[in-house]
Amino acid sequence: MPPLRKNVAWPKESNTSLSYSGSAPAYELLPHTHGQPSTSDATRSQTIDSRTEKHVWPREARKLQRWSTTTALVDLVCLLMPAPFFALVYICATRDGKLVHKEDLERIQEGIIISATAFPLIFSAVVGRMTKRITSWRLERGSSLRSLELLNGSTTLINSISTYLSLHPFNLLGASLVLLWAVSPLGGQSPLQVLRTRRVTGTFANTMSYLNMSSPGHAYFGGTSSTVTGKPFVEAVYYASLLAPANVKSSGMDAWGNVKIPFLPTVSSLSNHTGWVDLTNEAVNYSSLAGVPIMGLEKSGNVSFVIPSTYFVLERSSKPSVKTIRPYPPVDPTANLTGYRLNGQGFSSSYRPDYIDVDPILLQTKYKNVSVLELGGMSGKMSFNANNMNMTAYFQLNQVYIEAEVVCSVGQSRVSSSSTYDHSCSVRAMRRRENIPEIAYNWQQWLGFSWTNMISYFSQTTMNPNYSIPEAYIRNPDSPLAANLSDPSTALVDWDTLTLRLSQLFNTYAFGSLDPTAIIQSSSSKFSNETGAHGAYFNNLPVYTVNWVWLSIFSAATSILTLCALTLTTLHFFTLNPDILGYVSTATMYSSHLPVPPGGSTLNGEERARLLKDMAIRLGDVQQYDLVTGQLSFGTISSAARPHLGRLYS
Repeated sequence: MPPLRKNVAWPKESNTSLSYSGSAPAYELLPHTHGQPSTSDATRSQTIDSRTEKHVWPREARKLQRWSTTTALVDLVCLLMPAPFFALVYICATRDGKLVHKEDLERIQEGIIISATAFPLIFSAVVGRMTKRITSWRLERGSSLRSLELLNGSTTLINSISTYLSLHPFNLLGASLVLLWAVSPLGGQSPLQVLRTRRVTGTFANTMSYLNMSSPGHAYFGGTSSTVTGKPFVEAVYYASLLAPANVKSSGMDAWGNVKIPFLPTVSSLSNHTGWVDLTNEAVNYSSLAGVPIMGLEKSGNVSFVIPSTYFVLERSSKPSVKTIRPYPPVDPTANLTGYRLNGQGFSSSYRPDYIDVDPILLQTKYKNVSVLELGGMSGKMSFNANNMNMTAYFQLNQVYIEAEVVCSVGQSRVSSSSTYDHSCSVRAMRRRENIPEIAYNWQQWLGFSWTNMISYFSQTTMNPNYSIPEAYIRNPDSPLAANLSDPSTALVDWDTLTLRLSQLFNTYAFGSLDPTAIIQSSSSKFSNETGAHGAYFNNLPVYTVNWVWLSIFSAATSILTLCALTLTTLHFFTLNPDILGYVSTATMYSSHLPVPPGGSTLNGEERARLLKDMAIRLGDVQQYDLVTGQLSFGTISSAARPHLGRLYS
């Protein structure tokens, strides 16, 4: 026996006793000699001998084997256990930046949850088995008890820390084992932090179509027959637009979901170097209460596109007095008339064109410096005469050509069971068109019969002596039917308000006459004057985003698990001794107080436990008949008495 370390105090005398407070127990003297088993022990030994013989107790010597099929299969399973975790690492790494699909996300989330639960369990099984295998391998080659106890006690993180602290002083092996077991909670939590989703803007091309408001080529008032059939449709759109709820009039779409075109702000400082005026944060006035019909919005997401359009605008003279309004009988030319007075019986209107190809000198001579838009287009004089008031207001009517950037949010309809889509659109930016398209000059065709009809019918809508809805709109645009046309307090309308609302009335009627069935979207067929527009969908799409730090931690933890499984499998081929560590049945190998059949030194712990499963053992006093000192050892229930407080044990 090798000498013990000098600083270890081994109990040489039988003076060790279990601490006890109180009186010492009385011992009963049994009729047995010291150290001899009782008759029941001999009988039990014979019984165990007979049972174990039936289960092939090895009484003869046999060779040790490096290979065990059962152990190899278990090791192979341990070696394959990290594979699903590596698969999850690969799946997460390849999903970074890709679009999220619901089914795919649900599968990945389920895998992450399972991994977070399974990793600590698998890690405990593999690493616990590995440390035990390393202990057997080092025990076969010879090692210090401290190292063996550190390895054998490292079955969990808590056990590793406890064993490390109890076997002081600290050493590198114990610290390494604690760090190894610390990988278990990290590997379990890291999958939960690896993958997240975020929303990004993705773009893809799309083609829409819209009703071209720049061309009146298919106007409903183009001939005698179309005048008769088209007038009810046009006036239905016109009056429905005037009587729409206030929130519809102030929104970017009309009652049928068409995009309304605002008046282009006149403040030049609002535009950038490209001429675009951002209307996002601007309070806008819409040129018409009826919008531009758009088709082709059949994908969920946000879409942006540019459409050309046009509108008419009424402009007063620079001197808002006699040149703007001519009352009859004449009044003082220097009088400053602050507004236009309505009388509750409507008003009539008339139009006189300005030909844009007339020499500018002739224009200045004939029309007294009437301004014609620099970009061209249709222009003329328009007058409004209040009925029975002998008062006429004169305006310059100009046509403005613009480009409008439209943004729409499109989503699948929640009402219809079919695959239809709802949209919400508005004009985000505008600018004047640099070049007027040739189609714009088709408006000149309206100087003939169709334009005359449109002006005539528009005037009929405004001059109703009983109740003029256009006049009611001028007085109370939010709720025309609530307007009191006999109320003198609302009869006087300032020039800016009158100009704005007359322009809106005229544009609503004029552009509503282009294709009223398209405006109310009563038909799924093409528009009468359809034009294509190319746009780009930009969606707030959900995409995967990977936390590469946590993915690296998870990958490293899985790699460590794999390395442990490889170590476990490799050491199986380099260990000859049977696996007896950690089994209670190992106590039966060298105790002389247990009736164990001879031989069996090559049995591992599981085999020994299986063969001796019916043996009842106790760690107790095997010198219970000695009145002075006892000895603790493994024995049978009868040969080893329970220890008692106050008794001395050697």
